[in-house]
Amino acid sequence: MTQQDTRYAVRPDGTSPQVFIGTGVSQGLMEVPTPPPATGASAYDFETGTWVPYEPPVDLHAHLSAIRRAHETGGVTVTIGSDTIEVATDQEGRTNLLGARVAAQEVPGFATVWSANNGRFPLDGAGIIALSDAVLAHINGAFVAQDVVAEDIDAGTLTTPAEVEAAFAAAVAGV
Repeated sequence: MTQQDTRYAVRPDGTSPQVFIGTGVSQGLMEVPTPPPATGASAYDFETGTWVPYEPPVDLHAHLSAIRRAHETGGVTVTIGSDTIEVATDQEGRTNLLGARVAAQEVPGFATVWSANNGRFPLDGAGIIALSDAVLAHINGAFVAQDVVAEDIDAGTLTTPAEVEAAFAAAVAGV
């Protein structure tokens, strides 16, 4: 293969460099005369004919959703009586807790030993319901915080991932 066989192309906005061998450049791409830099994200500046550093745009709402999901499913610490219980809030943990809550509401004298991230805890029906209420408050708090931060994104007051992360942390703390 010779140097003439290698061709370079980008999207019309100068991003997503592609290397082609031979004569074909994919539809929707524009050919450029030089290869992109070997390291770092870059875009081709058609006005100057050079490659410039490029930071791809971040979907702040998608970033916020990921932060909310991580918080929602990351667990919560709940105090029931004298016990401090580290409760899993992933899908499996919530499903198990829902089943226990239904039993606590429907079965007189229901009691169980709840397995948590930090040990096993004997709980009666009232304890299970209190645990379930705390998990629901944790999850609801994550969604309320997401809504507050989404409004700030929409208003244009938050423009970077770091700002979104800080605003979410503050919103969760205030819920």
